[in-house]
Amino acid sequence: METIVRCGGLSGYEKLVRELGRDPAALLRNMGLPTDYLRDPDRYIPYQTLAELLNRAANECRCPNFGFRLGTRQDLSILGALAPYLCTQPSVGDSFALVQKNLTFHARGINFVQRSSSRQVAIEIHFEPALSASINLDQSTALTLSNLVLLLDQLAGHRLAPLSIELAIPNPGNLQGSDFKFGCTVLFDRPANTVRFDPELFALPVAVNAELQQFFSSQWRVADASSSSLQIDLRDQIKRAVLALLPTGNCRLPEVAELVELSPRVLQKRLQKQGLRFSQILTQARMEVAKQHLQHSDINLTELTLNLGFEEPAVFSRAFKLWTGSSPRQWRQSSQSK
Repeated sequence: METIVRCGGLSGYEKLVRELGRDPAALLRNMGLPTDYLRDPDRYIPYQTLAELLNRAANECRCPNFGFRLGTRQDLSILGALAPYLCTQPSVGDSFALVQKNLTFHARGINFVQRSSSRQVAIEIHFEPALSASINLDQSTALTLSNLVLLLDQLAGHRLAPLSIELAIPNPGNLQGSDFKFGCTVLFDRPANTVRFDPELFALPVAVNAELQQFFSSQWRVADASSSSLQIDLRDQIKRAVLALLPTGNCRLPEVAELVELSPRVLQKRLQKQGLRFSQILTQARMEVAKQHLQHSDINLTELTLNLGFEEPAVFSRAFKLWTGSSPRQWRQSSQSK
């Protein structure tokens, strides 16, 4: 069974590869992928494909710290429509809880395990054993660690750096801890991938400045991840917002309308002019993402039900049968046997 992840996690990949003197389109072609493969941030790809793209870039660009370099160029915008929603939460801890929910659903195969005490909060990065056994994850670990540190730093307004970072990967290029610009000691070849923070960090109010919030609010609505000049249409904006908010449990018309910067009433009127309803777009998004997970991940039906915003598996199963003519279990068996 494959694990899957959003393409948004590779934001900036093409630009960095070019800067390092290689052709990102050639890298994609060599893997049998279309050259526009990374342009849709909400496209699901196998996690193995993401890891292989990072590994090939590191090798061909002769850049052993490629994962770190890519991660430090990214920001909250890799989370798509979830980014501006995080900025409205009361505390860093509240925002991070939503990040974890989103990651669990949209990045199957990786999770953050949080262990708290009065002195520190330790967050361990865990990969699925089958994934770890199938491909080298050093670059993926570097990218994920960089994302984790940078996202929390951005949410906190750069007020508290990590206490320490321990990684179960070798030092890429024998770099010094200060070369990673994380503001703390970085140790390699450790038993686990662990970042330690002061507990105070998670109690801090979210402190993303207004200019950056506006950037996040506009960035997820562009038609092409490589260009910010053209916005997607309202229907696709709503679909992206729905996909981001579904795992949070707060995917209702008011929350979606706020993300597209319209009042619920105006949003409904604009959809009516196109012969559409919010419920139609919500249903379509649920159906598409349900099929992706049933075919390409090992998610159980209860977890899928909750992440799609249904109250219980029986309700989801009835809805899915209306969509496809098959129960979720029957559809999964049929799609995986092809």
